[in-house]
Amino acid sequence: MTYLELVEKVGNKAEELEERFKWMGAFRDSGALKLMNRLRSFRADLIHKYDLRPSEYHLLNDKEVGEPDEFSDIINDK
Repeated sequence: MTYLELVEKVGNKAEELEERFKWMGAFRDSGALKLMNRLRSFRADLIHKYDLRPSEYHLLNDKEVGEPDEFSDIINDK
């Protein structure tokens, strides 16, 4: 799985969480923010791992990241 595919899956899951909580009328956090923060942290780790400059961040999109354990619940969600 590429980084871009992972971002797409995590983003879709975050939107799904927000929508579910809106329909239920909940005013508390749906967990979407925490999920997106996990993705930002993962991205920061990748940037550090590949030693990328800000102008090179777009190169992450095509990097193969496999199936990271911290997102296994989302990746395996049917």
